Amino acid sequence: MKKRTLPQVLILASLAAAAHVSCARAETISFAPDGARDRTAEVRAAVERSRRGGTLEFAKGVYHFHTNAAAAITGFRISNHDHMEVRPVFLDLRGARGLTLKGGGSTFVFHGEGLGALVMDAEDVRFEGVKLDWARPFISEAEIVSFEKGGTVLRLDAAKWPHHFVKGRGADEQLVLDGDGWSCPAGVGMLFKKGTHEIVERSCDVQTPPWVRRMDGGLFRMGRDYSRVGAGAKVGDVLALRPAGRPCPAVALCRAKDVVFEDVVIHTAHGMGVLAQMSENFMWRGTGRAEDRTSGVFPPEGSGRVATLHADATHFSNVKGRVLIENCLFETMMDDAINVHSTCLGVQRVEGRTLFCRFMHPQAMGFRLFAAGDSLRFIKGRTLENGPLARVGSVKSASVQDVEITLAEGVPQGYGAGDAVENADFQCAATFRHNIVRNNRARGALFTTPHPVVVESNLFDNVSGSAILLAGDAQGW
Repeated sequence: MKKRTLPQVLILASLAAAAHVSCARAETISFAPDGARDRTAEVRAAVERSRRGGTLEFAKGVYHFHTNAAAAITGFRISNHDHMEVRPVFLDLRGARGLTLKGGGSTFVFHGEGLGALVMDAEDVRFEGVKLDWARPFISEAEIVSFEKGGTVLRLDAAKWPHHFVKGRGADEQLVLDGDGWSCPAGVGMLFKKGTHEIVERSCDVQTPPWVRRMDGGLFRMGRDYSRVGAGAKVGDVLALRPAGRPCPAVALCRAKDVVFEDVVIHTAHGMGVLAQMSENFMWRGTGRAEDRTSGVFPPEGSGRVATLHADATHFSNVKGRVLIENCLFETMMDDAINVHSTCLGVQRVEGRTLFCRFMHPQAMGFRLFAAGDSLRFIKGRTLENGPLARVGSVKSASVQDVEITLAEGVPQGYGAGDAVENADFQCAATFRHNIVRNNRARGALFTTPHPVVVESNLFDNVSGSAILLAGDAQGW
């Protein structure tokens, strides 16, 4: 059989989606901007009507979504994120087939903590020409005014970045960041240079001190001299303050197949941009060049904002098929532009044909990783060498952290406690090309997959760590 290239496969998937929609005689539901009115319930009803094929078409403008009319998903665990027992979902696309959201360049503004969009148990879903943003970003940006008395004097615009102070001992207070229905202490800081928005060298993840002291003119002094951190901050630089957790990506994909983003922009989120788990085939592409700013992750034009996401722009945990990212701009995230890996389980003990396994990281546990009939690969814990494959007979979740896997045949000799296992069926080939990655924390592109990886014609500009990292990990995540 002639081997198909990546674009051909994705084009065929798109044609299949179009054929499915056509057969279903799908309709188009149109929307027009209407000021600051909450559109959550209206769009949710339209999605329900079009869940088996259709197009939601938005005239260019701004559309607002609030948590009070959002879907409430309980018990849903998202890989590489903190857990929320109840997650509001503004765009609930569970079970969608052949559904297209055409934004026409519109901006969807979300109000409050929640998932921007959830694509679960879905197939052939497309997002076109839409920008996703939050009315109150979860990262606050303070301007450095001066350095004095061993601390840093800062200005935080209360209108743009709502906050309050909690009384401490003596004249000390704690800075608390406020949003739509949420409040949290300022946790971790990142220093960005004035004008260029480059990260100040060797200043990554600066823990903010627990106290501040208010001053005249709306200023406050933080008990740390940031001019002495790394290469040293300067007056006019920005201290980006973010909460320690990351509960919600902008978009989550779970058991989703053939999802396409075309000219989609994500401006911020309280987590990653796109998190895909146990899914198949994903494409995010811009129709222009990366520098045209039609697709990717970056602040809204003219907003004055610097920081974007709390973590990765795109993250693929146990995704099979093919992933294509091209013509996108990714900047000022707090982690990688793309991360492809398997979530591994650590083997705790073996009894007969049953492996007693455990999720090893608190931000990656509790989701379905194996099913009967899947191929399981053993990994040597000390060397990370790939071992033999085995077929899964049955799976039992003893808790959100512990999983019991019974193999169809016996456990291979030489493997047991201290080793790891992964789902060998859910690993992908990846292509990352014609993108720009700049001014971000951590790495540029990170890949852990046995399938082909192509990284070509990209610009990695002022990336904090490795531009491209081929990594191995079976005991951490």
